Amino acid sequence: MIELHRALTAEAGQAASASARKRNNGKIVKALQTAKSAETDLLPGAVSRLNASVPEDNAEIQQLRERLVQTEARHKAEIEELSAHVTEATARHQIEAQQLRDRIIQDESRHKDEVEQLHERLKAESEQLSQYKVEVESQIGKLERHLKIETEQLSERNVEVEQLRDRITQINNLLHRRSVSLAEHERCIIDLTDRLRKQLWDTRRLSHLLDDVDNAAARLRSSRRWKLANPGSAIQARLFPGKVMLGYGHLEKIVTAYSRWRASHPEIAKIEDEIKALQFPPIPKRTAIEPATPTASADLVKPVSEAQAPQLAPENKASAIQPPVPSMPVESIRFPAHEKVEVSIIIPVFNQFQFTHGCLASLQTIEERSPFEVIVVDDCSTDETAELVPRMQGVVYLRNEKNSGFIFSCNRGAEKARGKYLFFLNNDTIVTPGWLTALLDTFVEDPQAGIVGSKLVYPDGRLQEAGGIIWCDASGWNYGKFDDPEKPEYNYLREVDYCSGAALMIRKSLFQKLGGFDAKYAPAYYEDTDLAFKVRKAGYKVFYQPLSEIIHYEGITGGTDLAAGTKKHQDINRLMFADTWATELEAKPVNGDLAFLSEPQPGQKNILVIDHHLPMPEKDAGSLRMFHILNILRRLGHRVTFIPDNLADIPPYGDKLRKRGIKVVYHPYIRKVRDYLISHGSEFDAVVLSRCDFARKHIADVRLHAPQSRLIFDTVDLHFLRTNREAEITNDPEVHQKAREKELLEYDLIDQTDETWVVSGVEQKLLREARPDKSIEIVPTIVDVPGSKTPFSLRRDFLFIGGFQHTPNIDAVIFFLEKIHPLVKEPLGDAKFYIIGDKAPPEVVALATDNVIVAGLQPDVRPFFESVKLSVAPLRYGAGIKGKINLSMGFGVPVVATSLAVEGIALTDREDILIADEPEDFARAIIELYESEELWNRLSKNGIRKTKARYSVPAARRRLSHLFNEKHTKVPQEHKLKMLTASIAPIQNKS
Repeated sequence: MIELHRALTAEAGQAASASARKRNNGKIVKALQTAKSAETDLLPGAVSRLNASVPEDNAEIQQLRERLVQTEARHKAEIEELSAHVTEATARHQIEAQQLRDRIIQDESRHKDEVEQLHERLKAESEQLSQYKVEVESQIGKLERHLKIETEQLSERNVEVEQLRDRITQINNLLHRRSVSLAEHERCIIDLTDRLRKQLWDTRRLSHLLDDVDNAAARLRSSRRWKLANPGSAIQARLFPGKVMLGYGHLEKIVTAYSRWRASHPEIAKIEDEIKALQFPPIPKRTAIEPATPTASADLVKPVSEAQAPQLAPENKASAIQPPVPSMPVESIRFPAHEKVEVSIIIPVFNQFQFTHGCLASLQTIEERSPFEVIVVDDCSTDETAELVPRMQGVVYLRNEKNSGFIFSCNRGAEKARGKYLFFLNNDTIVTPGWLTALLDTFVEDPQAGIVGSKLVYPDGRLQEAGGIIWCDASGWNYGKFDDPEKPEYNYLREVDYCSGAALMIRKSLFQKLGGFDAKYAPAYYEDTDLAFKVRKAGYKVFYQPLSEIIHYEGITGGTDLAAGTKKHQDINRLMFADTWATELEAKPVNGDLAFLSEPQPGQKNILVIDHHLPMPEKDAGSLRMFHILNILRRLGHRVTFIPDNLADIPPYGDKLRKRGIKVVYHPYIRKVRDYLISHGSEFDAVVLSRCDFARKHIADVRLHAPQSRLIFDTVDLHFLRTNREAEITNDPEVHQKAREKELLEYDLIDQTDETWVVSGVEQKLLREARPDKSIEIVPTIVDVPGSKTPFSLRRDFLFIGGFQHTPNIDAVIFFLEKIHPLVKEPLGDAKFYIIGDKAPPEVVALATDNVIVAGLQPDVRPFFESVKLSVAPLRYGAGIKGKINLSMGFGVPVVATSLAVEGIALTDREDILIADEPEDFARAIIELYESEELWNRLSKNGIRKTKARYSVPAARRRLSHLFNEKHTKVPQEHKLKMLTASIAPIQNKS
């Protein structure tokens, strides 16, 4: 019964629903467990207990059945509800599916129509392209034929050029032979002139003798004694005057014939002038020398120190050259007495007071900023020198006890000198404006300068000396003698073998250390050359400075006769000099070999730079950067040549480069940049093309005529990046188009060159991502860092600086004055806002007020930066590094700038600079910086430190030294050939 009960219970449990089974599973299991546990009690127990438990189980089963029925009913209702929902959803989905099918059919129909239209359009365009193809092929055929013709013509021209070169070579050889022959003819002329002079002397003596005969005959005719001694002859002479008779008659015949001859030869009266003219026969001059064979070079080389005018011994003859007319009388010459002098001008003299007078007058007339003293050393003159020179106020007059010569006089003057620098000046000279400043500036610019000499020119304007050259045999040449003194090759600071003692400056301390002019060369000649070699051996340099120009009347006191007077010591001293400096002379070129003039020093390079015009440092940051680049490259030892694209030599900017050793080539000495590249392109190791428009103009010519050079594209800033940002501000379609054109141009130039320079890391990253295989290097803006000298408490006002040829600056100033300045005007009270920059446009000038001052171009901005509290850079578009920020920070003047203005400079807000873009924020930053001394001092100090580290001249020098070292500049030969091939086609088309 128990087992039956268990079976019935299990069957009832299986009939229950899954949900009820889960809910009651625990109870059933518990009941079974209870039944099992109670099994031991039921077996021995009474049936009544079993009967008692069965009804309880039946009741539970009944409850389970009722619950099952309820559950089934609920589930049935849910199923019906779900079925209705499914039916409804199915119907809705069928409707949507039908709509979708209809839409697909419509789209297919529309797409089919569009495809058909595209097929028709493609067919029409294919037909047009076919026509274009025929036309293009025809044009290509014409171009190929034209190119073939041009190529043939070019080949013919090349042949003509070769023929012309051969002809020029022949002409040069012929000219050389003619020059040698001319030298021989000159010697013949001198011999013939001497013989003619002697014959004229004899003629004059004969003329005088015949004059005496004529006088004797006249006296004889009138002599009473002769008449009394010869009464018959006297009577016959009166009766027959035309009859020839012995004695008196024969004398009369001779006298009559001489009288007729003299009447028909009136030039006999000028025989004295002819003899004087032949005392110094004119010798034809040559303007230059040609490289020549050793046998002919001696005739072409000028003697060393020929430009020098040493002291004459008393036996020398006076020159026929006329002295200059002094600019003031003797009594008006007054030199101020200075307690301390910078320069001592030492003038050794012997006679020739008129030349001394002209020299001293020019020294007083030409004003110079540096204090100097004038020392005249009189080597026992016998003219009015001793009387008149002491009457000139301020002149230190020294007179030698005996005639001792040029070297002794110079050394004596140096002993008495008080100046830091000694300037030895011949008395037969006239100084010109700027002569002294240029010399002193050279010593300041280069601390290694030991001697600096002037350019010497003849009174007629020809060049006399542009520095001296010493050949290996110790003979020398005055470089450029008789040539045009304005040629570019004679007009830049450069090292030379020696400078003439006629105009030579040296530090007094160095002159004394070296023992002065060596007395072994007394009385004169080669003492200046010997001093130059000593200076170089002591570790200093000998410079020729063309901006110091002096007119020199060559040979006034020293003469020109190598066999007489002081001049005869020239050849004697040459042999002495050759023996003293034999080792150094071994490295010198042979006579006439000028190849070294175009060769750089070992390890250095010849560099050509082409930019739009001469750098104008005070006008724009790009010019300031280029000026520093050129100067740094020259100071690194490279030979630097600069050509402005406009070929204009604009004063004073050309002289600023020339005085620092940069050769400037300009019109009229070249007519096109291409002409210079054709003649000199092979000399350059590197060519820098600055700014994209001008690089595009010259890149093909550089590749063709200077294929060996490393070609560098200096962007200055990425023009396309700046123009893109301008387009974003203006929304001008033309500016957008211009930006796209600039981008294509600049990337094309990057592809064609060996290296590209940018000014910031932002631009470098942009280009390296676009051209990962190209060399992209940073050469940032470069500024001087003088630092701050004025404390915060003594400063007031603020400024903006920038050239207005640059459109972002125009936009920045107008934006500032319209949006920002009104917000700071009242808080800052009467603070003035200075706008500094060249060529301010009318729209900027119109905004000027009592407190807004348009200052224009300022050659010296130092006074502004030493007085203002801050500067602003409210730029809204642009590219590259903003030089106005570096310039201001270099002076220790903090800057308030937009985030775009500080792009690429790596500055921290509130530590190095204040950054704000919105007008209100910009105004608050200005007011805070203007009033907070603590903030001002922090920004000033940090700005100077960062500018020194990254944008100073020493930092740029390190950068440029790396970019031009041998390892970096080595260009693979195959790359050069590839670039040269790519450049030939456009050149041929252009030609």
